[in-house]
Amino acid sequence: MESGDKMIWKFETVGSISGQIVSTLRNKILCGEYKIGEQFPTVRSLASDFAVNPNIIQKSLSVLEQEGLLICKTTVGRFVTDDKTILEKAREEYKKSFIEAVLNKSAQLGIDKNTLIKYINESEVLK
Repeated sequence: MESGDKMIWKFETVGSISGQIVSTLRNKILCGEYKIGEQFPTVRSLASDFAVNPNIIQKSLSVLEQEGLLICKTTVGRFVTDDKTILEKAREEYKKSFIEAVLNKSAQLGIDKNTLIKYINESEVLK
């Protein structure tokens, strides 16, 4: 993305905006978009990116700090934790919740276990 380009975020109608921001940022941390030990973007930068009030970003970052994914260093800023135990535990919880959501949606759509396994086996993504 070129300097000065804005990302356009579209929020879901269900769930709080801060909750959606937490989910987005957590995903970026756990998927490695923000590297271990890397300085995290500032509140102002994120508020601009998400086009929301900085207070919403502050609230979202506080949740990530409580989860241990972000570390706040006074006068320096926030950093992605370098605690691999915390990151691995969070990744496992994230994977489980994702799989649970897929299984719940499959059940709602009437997809049985054998069909779901067939789809997984035929998938080019998981090869």
